[in-house]
Amino acid sequence: LFAGISPAFNRLLPDGQVDGEFQIGNGPSISNRWSPSVALVQIKDSKIYVFGTFDRYNNEVCQSFVILDMQGKKIGPDVNALPSTSYFQDVEIQPDGKVVLMGTFPLSGADTRDFIRLNQDGSLDNTFLLKTVAGNKNDFEIHDDGNILIVGNNLGFVSNQILLRYKPGVELDNTLAQGTGFTHSAASDFITGYFVEVLKPNLIAVGGAFAAYK
Repeated sequence: LFAGISPAFNRLLPDGQVDGEFQIGNGPSISNRWSPSVALVQIKDSKIYVFGTFDRYNNEVCQSFVILDMQGKKIGPDVNALPSTSYFQDVEIQPDGKVVLMGTFPLSGADTRDFIRLNQDGSLDNTFLLKTVAGNKNDFEIHDDGNILIVGNNLGFVSNQILLRYKPGVELDNTLAQGTGFTHSAASDFITGYFVEVLKPNLIAVGGAFAAYK
């Protein structure tokens, strides 16, 4: 699968040809004069989760989020809880089908969040308490145990902090022993984390701009 602006997204065969069995009809569209765009695509349990700037999928209303089967037919969500001005950076689908999103989500008034979680029906899960994290976030990952890893730069407004871990209850996990953490080769160098991946329960991969760790 690939995403963009025109077309908003499609599926290619291994040889690079467009997959004719993937039928999205009119696909994502938007009711104003702007072109629709797709920011994130995630596949989980034979479902395709699509996020971006659109308010229709094949002429059916769906604000910024649609769930498809593997042939491109809309199968959800039932509730449209995402604001039209959402900005998407990353997504993780939990084993229970709930969707955790990182980006910028102006829900109402002064309630703008960096993280939100949606229930399986698309409604906002207000039991998810991780809403904002100070600093610049680039990527996140969820452990099987529910812990959340976040990478970026200046996290918590600490200049050399590029990796944080939160417990499922949204408490910062200080048991992640990073020592002196990630460092640069010169004081003027910029350090940041671009991606994080849990390889196995006791092994975490971090990629970014840094010269050393501990």
